[in-house]
This record gives sequence, structure tokens and C-alpha cells, in this order.
Amino acid sequence: MFTNRFWPARKILRQLKDLLYSVYFFIIFIVVSELYYWYGVIFGGGRVIFWRQHGVRVLTAIFFLTGLRVRVFGLQNLAGGPTVFCANHESYLDGLILSYVLRRPFVALTAPYGEFQLGIGRWFRRMNHVSVARDEFEELKYQEPVRHDR
Repeated sequence: MFTNRFWPARKILRQLKDLLYSVYFFIIFIVVSELYYWYGVIFGGGRVIFWRQHGVRVLTAIFFLTGLRVRVFGLQNLAGGPTVFCANHESYLDGLILSYVLRRPFVALTAPYGEFQLGIGRWFRRMNHVSVARDEFEELKYQEPVRHDR
């Protein structure tokens, strides 16, 4: 009975804690990804394999600094050869998290690079992911995916 009186306060405190963590993660993500991006531009050049490995290093650093842990079950069930992965799009980071978890080269189909916030599109371009316009409006807004020669 006593705890029911304070239920709204607990809920608000939990939401505040989640909000503060989100802001902290956001700041760490921006700072670390920008630093690593420019390090890659200076020292990595245009080598796609470098950028894919570099992306894994960036996420490792971000996850370490933010205390985020990624747990994966069933990796032993993956085929050793060509495989198709379909992300459930819980966030814009699906492609990056896939590279972090798989730790093997792959090519992703992504929305037009301009759709991504925080420079993620630049990372995808460097990682040689294929940008695809999903409808006529994106074809008009983003001419790059339509003219993409790979």
C-alpha cells in the first residue's frame, strides 16, 4: 500500500534515467564516430575492408564507453557461405550493429545516404553499402541511388 503512493514518482524517475542515458549515448556516439571517421579519412583512404573493420572498432569503443552490451544467440547456426540478413529496423544502427556482431565483410542495402542522421550515411558510403531508393519520392529527392554505378 505504501509503495503504490510512490508509483508515479518511480515511473518518472525511470523515464528520466532512460532519457539521460539516451542523451549520454547520443553525445558519445557523435564524438567518437566523428573522431574515428576523420582518423579513417586521414589514415584509411578509400579501402572498403579498412572501413568495415574500422566500423567495428568504432562500435566497440562506443559500446564500451556507454556500457552497452550486445548479446547474440545462435551465431553457431549461421552458414559459412553466402548469407542474407534482414534487419528488423529497430534503429538506424542496424547495419552497423550487424557488422559489429558478424565481424565479417558483407554488403548492406540501405536507404539513401541522405536519410541517415549523424553522419551514418558517410560511414555506409565508405563501407561500400548499396544505397537504394525505396519509392518514387526518394528517387526524386535523392538522385544518387538512381545513378549509383557499382
